Amino acid sequence: MLRVGLAMNADPKPPSEPGSPVAALLRRWFEARDPLALDELVRRNLDHLQGYAHGKLSAAARGKADTGDVVQEALRSVLAYHPPFVVETEAQLRGLLRKIVDGVLSDQHRRWTALHRDVAREHPLPDGTSVAIGALRVGGESPSAAARGHEREAESRLAIATLDPTDQVIVIMRVYRDEPFDAIGREVGMKPDTARVRFRRAMRRLSEKLKALRDGDTDTFLA
Repeated sequence: MLRVGLAMNADPKPPSEPGSPVAALLRRWFEARDPLALDELVRRNLDHLQGYAHGKLSAAARGKADTGDVVQEALRSVLAYHPPFVVETEAQLRGLLRKIVDGVLSDQHRRWTALHRDVAREHPLPDGTSVAIGALRVGGESPSAAARGHEREAESRLAIATLDPTDQVIVIMRVYRDEPFDAIGREVGMKPDTARVRFRRAMRRLSEKLKALRDGDTDTFLA
């Protein structure tokens, strides 16, 4: 596993401009799935993500978990369990990766990780399926090489990954596992009726995010 040092001063970088090195890396990742380009994008953003994770971890939690390990696990989950995604700017990349870090930091982390892994294994997406965040396109075409139904599924999974971590668990257990609300409630520490209400709210939020994704409204999607 890649080991990185903790950087406490993670000043935000400006969004990438067309023709910038970051834009070129994003294009190489998108068009060719170039692993070296992705490695460089990750390297550029590790300090930022570690500073974010360190700020979110409580003092007690910092004594139990190395911040670098938290970030590494978040990055692994992006690569292993979520559909490939395409971003226009480094700011968008960071926004999505911060959402994944939130999941790793949550109290639902064990279930969160297991459910995302199981969904990826039990419902694999065809090679070439990807999700565009923003307006990045090649030749004016959709970035997905798969059928439209597969692209919609990939969009849904990525949108789920941007929900509150507890909402992610509830939605995945209900939608992909068809679990009853009493079982869901036990898993997340809620009464069944409370879990049912939380599920309905999460599904409304998910619908809003999917609309934003398809409209190219990145800020709403990552909110």
